[in-house]
Amino acid sequence: EVTEDPFMMSEDAARRRDFTINSLMFDIKSNQLLDFFDGEKDIKNKIIRHIDNKTFVEDALRVYRAAQFAARFGFTISPETIKLASTMDLSQLPKDRIKEEFDKLLLKSSKPSLGLDALDDMDVLRKYYPEIYALKVTEQRPDYHAEGNVFLHVKMVIDKASDIIKNFPDIK
Repeated sequence: EVTEDPFMMSEDAARRRDFTINSLMFDIKSNQLLDFFDGEKDIKNKIIRHIDNKTFVEDALRVYRAAQFAARFGFTISPETIKLASTMDLSQLPKDRIKEEFDKLLLKSSKPSLGLDALDDMDVLRKYYPEIYALKVTEQRPDYHAEGNVFLHVKMVIDKASDIIKNFPDIK
């Protein structure tokens, strides 16, 4: 349930956001950027960092959002965000919300493999997608697949598919 608070201070509202990079605000009266959590610095450094341990865990979908942001924008996820995300229970998330994040990861990214790597770093693949996680130990014939295991091959394929899909703008 979402309730609004018209008297909430700007910093408190920004703290409710998931990542520093989307907690930025612009005060049109003073013509100033409001950056309470160093979001501008994180954008420059290409880092996805959660703002607050307590509020971040209120919505487990944020784990998937971190992965799709990493893939779409070529950012890395901060170690502290990876650590917190890896402790969260994602099992109760509605499948349609997860699908939306995967759609963004796969269809709006120039390098979707970064999103799979992020999900792996946050321990999501091992816990929730054992069939994908198993690809990491599924070797291929080196004379046909010098890249190594099937997981690496799948990441190469989805990155190539992302290159190809650019020729079909209606899909996005």
